[in-house]
Amino acid sequence: MKGVLRARREKIITWRAKDLEIDKKRIGLDGSATQVIKVFTPSPPSGGEIISGEIPEIAEILIKKLKERKII
Repeated sequence: MKGVLRARREKIITWRAKDLEIDKKRIGLDGSATQVIKVFTPSPPSGGEIISGEIPEIAEILIKKLKERKII
């Protein structure tokens, strides 16, 4: 708690490019090796299958399907 109260009183130091004497071509968008082209939320995966029944029966069906798809 003591640290939280002390942190509230501290001044946050903000440095700008001119304060650091850095070439502007090396920072920000110009200095970035990558750029974000598009931001989107992917659609949820479709498909899937619900297997119902008793546990031994479900396990048998699941193992069969995994073997068909060569997962196991």
